[in-house]
Amino acid sequence: MAHVLERLVQRAVAEPTAPCVRILPVTGAEVTLTCLQLLDCARSGWAVLAARGVRAGDRLLISLPTGVPLLTGLLGAFWGGAVPALVAPCTGRGGVAFEQEWRARVHLLQPQALLCDFEGPDPGIPLIRVQDIRSRPATLSAGAWDWDRLAYIQFSSGATGAPKGVALTWRAIHANLEAMGAGLPMTAEDRAFSWLPLYHDMGLFGSFLLSLYCRAPLTLMDPARFARNPLRWFERMAEERSTITATPPSALCSALTLLRRSKVPLDLASVTQFIVGSEHIPPRLVQEFYEVLVTHHAVTPTALRPVYGLAEATLAVTIPPCYRPPLRDTIHGPTLAEQGYARPHHEEASQSWVAVGQPLAQIHVRIVATDGSDCPERRVGTVWVQSPALAQGSIDAGNFLPRVGAWLDTGDLGYRVGDELFIVGRSKDLILKKGRNYAPERLEDLALLQTGVRRVCAFGVYEETIATERVILLVEVQRLGGPSERDRLRLTLRSQLGAAGYEVDEVHFLPKGSLPLTTSGKLRRHHARALFLAGELS
Repeated sequence: MAHVLERLVQRAVAEPTAPCVRILPVTGAEVTLTCLQLLDCARSGWAVLAARGVRAGDRLLISLPTGVPLLTGLLGAFWGGAVPALVAPCTGRGGVAFEQEWRARVHLLQPQALLCDFEGPDPGIPLIRVQDIRSRPATLSAGAWDWDRLAYIQFSSGATGAPKGVALTWRAIHANLEAMGAGLPMTAEDRAFSWLPLYHDMGLFGSFLLSLYCRAPLTLMDPARFARNPLRWFERMAEERSTITATPPSALCSALTLLRRSKVPLDLASVTQFIVGSEHIPPRLVQEFYEVLVTHHAVTPTALRPVYGLAEATLAVTIPPCYRPPLRDTIHGPTLAEQGYARPHHEEASQSWVAVGQPLAQIHVRIVATDGSDCPERRVGTVWVQSPALAQGSIDAGNFLPRVGAWLDTGDLGYRVGDELFIVGRSKDLILKKGRNYAPERLEDLALLQTGVRRVCAFGVYEETIATERVILLVEVQRLGGPSERDRLRLTLRSQLGAAGYEVDEVHFLPKGSLPLTTSGKLRRHHARALFLAGELS
């Protein structure tokens, strides 16, 4: 098993001037790094980190936009054996909610150094600046890569609200890269394109590191550039004759809507794989894909590949077979209630489900009933996963907490038909928004920081037209005030939560005592959601 950086070294020796990564930043000129230049980024990155006191095994928190400094810091940490963790770039952000979110991640990770482009609110931790990381000659050799030591900490929304640091070893990462490379498949003949942020597991493992591992050149677009004009994603893939890309379904849905309206003729025949995952994939999106890309832009019907994965398994769990259109199936809502599960949010919009494929090599999936037994076909249960790519544990307050047991309870609800897996919802309250998990407790805690807010309830409502959930906040306030006062508080809440990385769609104010509670005073989130949808909350 060759390390991903060993493969980069081999490419730098065999084809030093071959394009490796093209970067499309949000502002400024595009940059193309050859194999040798990317290798130099890893070496110079470690030289900077080592000069600032970072050692092998140290945890490094990185917060930078997509660009050469980010790749230099990340690969430099990998090169020297440090343990990086990526979070969203902080440029232009501020406010009490952002500071609270930043402090939560710093407390969880307890890093030995920070690499970011702003003055962090943690003066006790050494800060490495962007200008330090940009250019420094280095001849350092790579550190010894111990396959069973921690390699990366991946932040994931915990079920109880606080962020969770998923601890991954190089053995787990490479097991998943090997399985994905074979299951897609991806080869050196591919030309990959990604606008996904590297702090997202699909962006880091499913796009950047997978492309390095499979020796495929990659174009990396800053996600802010994609957000400004999602249509540019399709246009650049047509220009570059890209062959493979990955996206959450909500982003694909918005880009398809723009492409349908624009009527711009694009030849996308080269794109043979649209990998779609991270949240529920509605049958309507499959139909939109056919009507827009297949009918008018030369994409083959088999290019759409719905997949399933999660951060605790590094990334991928299931992928459908090549050269097969997506499969659909129907299971009726009452079945879920009869089995003791709440109806998933999106079931009100659709009774039909799209298969997310079959388990990758060496990965096993069980569907477990509420009594712990294995479910038969077409019976919904909780998805359990066994994989060599599972995280070894988690990081909390700088301490490593080992995972217990060979199987992981994902918290997702699904069923099987033969070897095909269908995901129908969550057994917990997590909100799925544009490919990200939002823990409602976290949104509620951050909203409570605002003056005048007494109690908050957060939940998601699936909207099929945008292929993702809308985030709703029900807010009890000390006093309702007039319309202008409520508008100001609504704007403040959305702005503050947005600065912390959480996009909120609707904020509704309620008088004190409106939200349903248990006898012990705990929030009844599902009941509040049902009352809201029924229009029974004033």
